[in-house]
Amino acid sequence: MEPVHHSVFKVLSGLYHVDSVIASGYTAGMEKKQKPSALTVRFTEEEKAILAELRTFYGLSSDNEALRFALRAAVREVQRLRVETGEKPA
Repeated sequence: MEPVHHSVFKVLSGLYHVDSVIASGYTAGMEKKQKPSALTVRFTEEEKAILAELRTFYGLSSDNEALRFALRAAVREVQRLRVETGEKPA
């Protein structure tokens, strides 16, 4: 096995550097998704049963998904009621 020459390493690391710079320039312009932040919520047994019912009825895969679904549904309902009553958004 031939030893790797310093010049080969220099060329390869130079290519890696150019590739890294191009990649970082490409990704810099992309929108970054906002990571969900952790939130601790304590539920009563009744509320856990409601989440389970939502999961079953709508085929949701987790309590988190059921909670997000319920929050979005509640906001849609508030928006609908505001339009119906002519109330201005908050």
